[in-house]
Amino acid sequence: MLRAVFLLLICLFHVSLYAQLSDFVWSSTINKQPTESIQSIIETPDNSVFVFKTIENEKNSFAVDFLDSNFIFIKSEKYSLPDIKILKVGLFNNKLQIFTQAFDPASKEDLVKVYQLENDGGVGDSKVLSKLKSRGGYHNSFSVSISPNGKYCSVLCSHAYFEKHSEKLNVVIFEKNFKEVYSVEHSSIVTSRKKRINHTLINNNGVVYLVKKYRENKMTKYHLIILGNKTGVQHKAVRSKLRKIADMNVCLDAEGALLIGGFYSSPTRKNFEGIFALKYEETTLPSWKKEYQLGEEVVKSFKSKKEINKDGFGLDRFHVKSINTSENNDILIFAEHRTVLNTGALIEDYRKGIVVVRLSKNGGFKFVKAILTEQADALNAGYWSSYNMTLQGDSVFLYFNKIGGNASKLKAIKNSGATYHIGEVAITKEGNYTETYPQFSIDLNEHILMPKFEKTTMMKSLLGFENATQTKYKIGYIAKEK
Repeated sequence: MLRAVFLLLICLFHVSLYAQLSDFVWSSTINKQPTESIQSIIETPDNSVFVFKTIENEKNSFAVDFLDSNFIFIKSEKYSLPDIKILKVGLFNNKLQIFTQAFDPASKEDLVKVYQLENDGGVGDSKVLSKLKSRGGYHNSFSVSISPNGKYCSVLCSHAYFEKHSEKLNVVIFEKNFKEVYSVEHSSIVTSRKKRINHTLINNNGVVYLVKKYRENKMTKYHLIILGNKTGVQHKAVRSKLRKIADMNVCLDAEGALLIGGFYSSPTRKNFEGIFALKYEETTLPSWKKEYQLGEEVVKSFKSKKEINKDGFGLDRFHVKSINTSENNDILIFAEHRTVLNTGALIEDYRKGIVVVRLSKNGGFKFVKAILTEQADALNAGYWSSYNMTLQGDSVFLYFNKIGGNASKLKAIKNSGATYHIGEVAITKEGNYTETYPQFSIDLNEHILMPKFEKTTMMKSLLGFENATQTKYKIGYIAKEK
């Protein structure tokens, strides 16, 4: 009896120590064209599901698959709009909105327009949200952001290139039915460039965070601008305490604060030597700023002692993929290795692995993990190589296709009908992790894990699979999340 109780306690301890994969429920098998790429899956408040697909070499066209609340296929429609390109697709006013950029040759104005897509597949008349004259053959650039609750949206216009002048920015904020509630023109501290990199997020209070990335004096720099009725216009440089920022990304937390997370470099090389994170609560004065040196264990997972002696301490050829928050508001930063190997006969897209950083909601260090994936792909231009991340409770699950010569060394049994081994890395909130090759119960022959796509749903665990010819796909979700 005592032995049985002891074994039961051991089993319970093991279950709590390692994250467990939930059973996925799969959609019907849905046809698609090889030229179509799934960009986002959007669920409306009435549980209609839209699968938005871009079309290769057709910037002003897109396709939408309409699914019911159980992800069962209803119909598919293709749309071509009389505009230059699609800027964003998202939920606003509880409806799917298509934001586009257009040009009026008569007035020589660049326009931002919006179309509403109805549940029956109809498209409403367009509405112009912003317009600005082009200059000397140079066009204005635009970006659109929607608040997480879908009650606010913002349009950013970066004025056309104007040599030796400061870059001008127009920001307009809209609420329900596209009623304009705020508008401002701001002269940036950065001189006008032909290529502008501006990332905008708008929170549920209607406050816009704009992060500029630019080059100056052979250095990459970042600048934060905060705009809105509540805040006015504030701006300040984003810096780490002592070192140069190598790369970073941004997201909003549950309260609408801006989180910035990434890596700083060594004094002599543009590599990843340490972690940094900041939090801004509708002001350019950060609530906190944290920095942590990368440990030897992580660096030595990707570099030999000889490589460290030659190239220095730090991670080379990494970039920050994303920053997210967990259910308990911990901060998760993901970085991925990627480079190109020229082997002579073939040029390979090579990804050595992933680094996962977990901080507390106040920036306190919890752990950093090195996940080796070793993917090399010369046939599909890396299309299948990137990982897909889902959050299940406070555990992180990373999924990837094991591509390349190392896959032949795996002892795991390939999933029935799969083209590649599909790896799963489960990481608990304590930092314990396991790597397995699960047997997904999916009836799609030659299936391959789909590259990352955006998810605007109540579910955080969506996975997608395509067949090798990219003519069919299925979506999986955890039943308990419906």
